[in-house]
Amino acid sequence: LTDNALICLEKQSYKLLDHASCSSIISERKFGYSKVRFLLKKNKVRIVANTKAPCRVQIHGPRSRSFFLKSVNSALKELHAVLRRIKHENPQALGSSVFGYDDVYQMLHRFLQKIKGGSRVFPKVYIVVG
Repeated sequence: LTDNALICLEKQSYKLLDHASCSSIISERKFGYSKVRFLLKKNKVRIVANTKAPCRVQIHGPRSRSFFLKSVNSALKELHAVLRRIKHENPQALGSSVFGYDDVYQMLHRFLQKIKGGSRVFPKVYIVVG
């Protein structure tokens, strides 16, 4: 089961990092990493990340210690606030960007209204999940 999950992840451009690579990445940033869970599906694996929780980092060596790094969400909080303000003041600047479930619902509702309204031009749909 584990082997199949790893093969599936490798096909999606994920790779297993060694301890040195992880340490190098963490030492260069001011925030931690997302804890992930793997949901097994019939023929694939879905990754679910918890970006709200801070992460605990352990340093092994002569003086072993551990500390917490900020969560991904808290590290990106100010950037998110700036983007929301830009979207509020100048909606065209960010196109059809959405910042939550409510935004997704509103955009999807408008899209469906265009289709149901009998428009002869079928609007393009792009869905990007980040």
